[in-house]
Amino acid sequence: MLGCSLAIVSYAATMQSGEVYTVPAHSTTEGDVYFGGKTFLQEGTTTGDVVVGASDVTLSGNTKGEALLAGGTVWIKGAVDGDVRVVGGVVTVYGTLHEDLLVVAGTLVVAEGAHIEGDVYGFVESADIRGVIDGTFRARAQSVVISGVIKKDTSLTVAQGISLTKQAHLYGSFSYHAPREAYRDNAARIDGEVTFSGISLETSRTVSALIGNFLFTCLILLVGAGFLVRFVPSFVHTVSSRVFVSGPKEVLGGFGFLVITPFIALMLCVSMVGLLLGACLFFVYGGLLVVSLACMPILLGVACARLLEKNRARLEVWATTKKAPRILLRVLAKKDEESFAWTVFGVLVFVLLTTIPVVGVLVASLLFFLVVYALCILCMGAFRKN
Repeated sequence: MLGCSLAIVSYAATMQSGEVYTVPAHSTTEGDVYFGGKTFLQEGTTTGDVVVGASDVTLSGNTKGEALLAGGTVWIKGAVDGDVRVVGGVVTVYGTLHEDLLVVAGTLVVAEGAHIEGDVYGFVESADIRGVIDGTFRARAQSVVISGVIKKDTSLTVAQGISLTKQAHLYGSFSYHAPREAYRDNAARIDGEVTFSGISLETSRTVSALIGNFLFTCLILLVGAGFLVRFVPSFVHTVSSRVFVSGPKEVLGGFGFLVITPFIALMLCVSMVGLLLGACLFFVYGGLLVVSLACMPILLGVACARLLEKNRARLEVWATTKKAPRILLRVLAKKDEESFAWTVFGVLVFVLLTTIPVVGVLVASLLFFLVVYALCILCMGAFRKN
């Protein structure tokens, strides 16, 4: 009986992959937990960060660190002491989050009884807020329904519509951009100033398309980049080290590889003797392109981290005077430039960069050429050793 009543404690960081991983109830896992697979269920306590990529993610226990989650369906039913960052299809919060929440998802639901003590930032298709948010709520969405309590300012950009039910209570200001004014029940309360900016139907459709494309691109890049950062960090460090000492020659080398390799593979495939070799070359070429694309957000995160380090004092003054979002400050405070937090930041920078018509595409292309060249050099080095 005594043995059954005592909590099970496991030590050191845990890295798992597979179909299912469970943190049992009444157990404590010391250190960080990393998992990639189909289903993740946390019923016990983790003392470090929880980093998960899975189809179904459920946090029912207590998380003492931060939570970095990517999944089709994400349920947060327990308590999380640190920041929570989620990329998913449907994200539902039932529990208590003691810090900020950043969500890129199809649907965000803050259920009745949920309590978020920090700020909430969302880039979603739809948001349903029924619980309590102590901080600010900022979102870009197609539609938003608020039935809960938001104790600080609310700022929304919506493509379709906003509804405030009779249970809604906004303590701060309420500013929003939408095709039409928000539906507001007579019993809904807004204590602060209300600011409405209308947008046309065509603009709202454009916003809807941008939201969908942004979500899909972020999810794909985050899965690839997150896998590299968590499971092959030494490889990421090697690529990063080579790219950041590169110059114009390396850019031309990467461009040359992209142009010449398909031509060589095609010429080999034409001859029966080189058919197998040409097919293998096409396969390697495709793999290098995929890995290069996954590396780009990581390298942008590293570049941002180094830029921050050079201007840290100036940025700290700016953050204090301008009251920058706390979750952004915590991401920027990360010392490890190849961390998952900086990778998430790099994904966002990369997606936003590629939306800039000429300059953004040019910068992304140059970075892509550098990464391709670095990977070619590493592959040739490994081939020579073997």
